[in-house]
Amino acid sequence: MLTIEQTDGKSAVFLTVEDLRRYLNIGSYTAYRLMRDPTMGAVKLGNRWLIPKSSLEKVLSGKPGEQ
Repeated sequence: MLTIEQTDGKSAVFLTVEDLRRYLNIGSYTAYRLMRDPTMGAVKLGNRWLIPKSSLEKVLSGKPGEQ
């Protein structure tokens, strides 16, 4: 898990592939497939996939398009 402090004082929490695997109890292949899904909101920085935890929670709640 990676926490980034923003300039407005808020912080954003990002999950790695390994975090996603543990959080959802899924395998590596499924985790990478989810990261590549555009509705998940994941980004690839170098060779590392990161997904905002808030985006994952929205997708899991069935409301991926809400802000």
